[in-house]
Amino acid sequence: MDQHSFTAHSAEEAIKKVREALGPEAVIDKVVKIQPDGLSRLWKGPRIQVFAHRPNSLPAERLETTPSSSLKSIPFRPSSDGSDNQVPSFSRSMDEQIEQASQHEWSVVEILQASGLLPQYAMRIMELIENRFGRGLPVDWRKQRQMIRLVLEESWRPYVHHQDKQGVIHLFVGSPGCGKTSVLCKWLTHHRLVGDKPVRAFQVNTDKFHVNSDQLALHCDILGIPLERFFPDTRTPSQRSEAWFVDVPGVDLFDRKSVEGVLQAVREFQSPEIHLVLNLAYETTVLLAHVMSCKKAQLPISSLIFTHMDEEARWGKIWNPVFAARLPISFFSTGQNIPGDFLRATSEPIIRQQFPS
Repeated sequence: MDQHSFTAHSAEEAIKKVREALGPEAVIDKVVKIQPDGLSRLWKGPRIQVFAHRPNSLPAERLETTPSSSLKSIPFRPSSDGSDNQVPSFSRSMDEQIEQASQHEWSVVEILQASGLLPQYAMRIMELIENRFGRGLPVDWRKQRQMIRLVLEESWRPYVHHQDKQGVIHLFVGSPGCGKTSVLCKWLTHHRLVGDKPVRAFQVNTDKFHVNSDQLALHCDILGIPLERFFPDTRTPSQRSEAWFVDVPGVDLFDRKSVEGVLQAVREFQSPEIHLVLNLAYETTVLLAHVMSCKKAQLPISSLIFTHMDEEARWGKIWNPVFAARLPISFFSTGQNIPGDFLRATSEPIIRQQFPS
């Protein structure tokens, strides 16, 4: 990857420089604020430095969400060995398990459980395979893997990104420490610097404390976007394609009153997109409990976003809420760098991590 650095006085100037040098498909890796040194700070204002790269051999794949619309994926950075498989170079600890499974003739259900699925959903996938291909699987593991891949791909629930909607409101909810504010900052940066779309950032004030309010305030300052704490009376974006990114304080999702408090705040907006942020490193039972707690409180979740994916090798865990709650997944996120690794979610990287070829 050939990374380039651009220094500018504003987000608009940075966008222009990146696009002129690397084209509209440029991938933003990191954005930092530069303070002037010495006495020059008396007459020079702060600048921003943007690190970006041209995708080069990374395919500009487009994710078909409906027959009439397609959206460009946001690629991960290439892995350290120079490959361009769009899967970050995380631990591939499943390799040995899959190899062992093929040698000892493990069942498909056992293999799926080893990759992170709960027994009931591993059995559900097995039922779908038998309904599709009939009973009696082929001995060849490669053919079995193809069947599993096909059934998993058909079970995936894509999230439709409403980029051309007459304004969209994104609200982010989750437990403290799940990476909710980092995800908001990453999506905000892509929308502003890559998409060059109008955007506003807000914080909902409740009786809960914003753990990472300084992070959001600092990043908004870098992008030249005011962080607002009071909403317009209409509570609706006024411009076409304008996006509002709203940070809701982290809450204990096991506490019914806390979840109901979030629901009360959400009701003040018209048709918001509500994104539940989940830390993939949490135990599967905790992830499902968070999802089901929101559903029980009738919090209308639009999509799930998984963070800390570099801390968990069993990506098969992601399929559990897909089958249990039947909710779409919008993004995968790793690390603390902003925008960093932020991938529009598809089933492909999960299946590759589960069953590396």
